[in-house]
This record gives sequence, C-alpha cells and structure tokens, in this order.
Amino acid sequence: VDDSKSFAGEVMDWEDFLSMRANLENIESDEYSTLSVNDCVVMAPLKEIYAEYRFFVVDGKPVTGTRYKIGSRVAYSAHVDSYIFDYVREMIRVWQPSRAFVIDVADTPEGLRVIELNAINASGFYAADKARFVDAIEGLSTSKAYSSSLFALIDEVADYIKKSEHFLYS
Repeated sequence: VDDSKSFAGEVMDWEDFLSMRANLENIESDEYSTLSVNDCVVMAPLKEIYAEYRFFVVDGKPVTGTRYKIGSRVAYSAHVDSYIFDYVREMIRVWQPSRAFVIDVADTPEGLRVIELNAINASGFYAADKARFVDAIEGLSTSKAYSSSLFALIDEVADYIKKSEHFLYS
C-alpha cells in the first residue's frame, strides 16, 4: 500500500487544474514529482467551512486532536469540544483504513463532515498532543490482526461516501 500523500489538497479552479495536469504531462520522469497524470484525484464543489480539526486515531480511538483552521485562517488550538470527538468516534466506527491514521473534520453550515483520511506519516501535528500520540503508537499490539485491506474496501467506501451526508464531498 502506498501511504504517501501525493499532494496537499487545495482550492483551485478548472483552469488551474488543467494547468497542473499539463505540467505533470511535461515531466519526463516520475523522479521529479510525487503526483502523476495517472493518479486519481477527488474534486468537489467549494463548501463553506467554519473550522477544521485533525484527529490522530490509533486502534479505533481518537487519541488526540487539534483545531487547525477557523475559516481560511490558520488557528491552532489543542482545545477540541467533546461533541467533535464524539462525531469522530462515530465516523471511525463506520470504517478505518488502518490501525493508525488521521481523520480531518470540518464544521460546516450542514454540521460536522469528514474532509479526508490521511496516513500518519503525511500529517502535521499542529497543536495535537504528540506525547499522547507516541504513547498510543508504542502501545500497538503487534499480535492483533488487522484483516481489512484498503484496496479491498475502496469500492465499499466510495459507495458509502456517495450515499452519506457525513462526507464533505457529497
């Protein structure tokens, strides 16, 4: 499983996207970019977001969280209201890509929504409790089998996202 993050999500219009794609087509070797023209990219309409939060999940539990944006302004805070942690617990009961991952959540006019799931090695900590996260990672049981495969669940997750009101992309 390739758990790298090919590029950071961003807001761009169609012309900017086509320009980025054209630039990728002109690169002679994959050595110079983490993104290729053959990669799948999720695109969605622009949504109003009040605040964005990041949670580090280990063995089915959000062990630490942080706010990282208010609107479009960077605003780190270790304080995250309990109802947002509750929402994250609800969402990670639905599906988890691995034993340790990151989930980003947005507070929107329609309520809380999942923005994205990320690999832990491609996510900034912001104001999250790093010591708590490290303790949780060190406590992972190597004997516990994790049988779900990301590739086997891609279709199931895509169907869920299409049907769900909890994802920002719907």
